[in-house]
Amino acid sequence: SRACLVRCIAHGEAVASRAAGKRIVVVLGNTGAGKSAFINYLHGCKFQYEEEDKMVVRDDSELEELMRIGHTNRSETFSPQVEDATDSLGSGFAYADCPGFLDNRGFEINVANAANVRHTVCAASSAVVVVVVNYYSLRADRGKGLHDLLRILLS
Repeated sequence: SRACLVRCIAHGEAVASRAAGKRIVVVLGNTGAGKSAFINYLHGCKFQYEEEDKMVVRDDSELEELMRIGHTNRSETFSPQVEDATDSLGSGFAYADCPGFLDNRGFEINVANAANVRHTVCAASSAVVVVVVNYYSLRADRGKGLHDLLRILLS
């Protein structure tokens, strides 16, 4: 609904203010590709595997999980989550963990996600964009997942 879209975008604008004036590393990709895990790795977290090959931040990791890692096909990220990266990248840096493309929560959420990623990037002083691709999507259905991701990125 229109009200849902307006609320989601308003929330995203508030979150985007955390990127204001910072140099951000924007991490994009499909839901479940490993964006949050990638940021936690860059941040310096130590990982371990649990049952069913779930990768989690170790209890004895010197650095705590910065971005919550989801383990289902439901997106955990509602709008870009912006967190300070001073500990790992230096002063003035931040990570932006973006919602997955092809989010499974409806059309309004997908539109709001796109607007919120744009607001976050525009608020930053500069941005480096990293696209995370799940290895299995390269192999499944003759690369259809990668093809779909490229179509989204280029449109």
